[in-house]
Amino acid sequence: MQKQKIRRYMKVVTKLLIFSIIYLVIGFIIALIISSRFNNDIWNILTYEGITLLIIGFLISMKGNPSGLNINGIGHDNANITSFFSNEVTRQEREYKPYYKDFIKTM
Repeated sequence: MQKQKIRRYMKVVTKLLIFSIIYLVIGFIIALIISSRFNNDIWNILTYEGITLLIIGFLISMKGNPSGLNINGIGHDNANITSFFSNEVTRQEREYKPYYKDFIKTM
């Protein structure tokens, strides 16, 4: 059992390293093309690419329904109840199909 978990993690880490190297090479080639075309320093372009990818990754990673205020109930007497039911529905959805449970198995 322990060997299977180690093999699975090694497989995930190997995939991570392979795709990281591929993305690094692709980003470097794009930076070379941009730096030669616009006469900019390649390290500045790589910095801009990194910041852009960081922002895109942050925006992509946000998922799910907001569990805060619900705009359906604003201005009504039962705004708190509406928000509670919205949160309760979100909780039940997550119990039915847990998003983070067995996350490594899907990779």
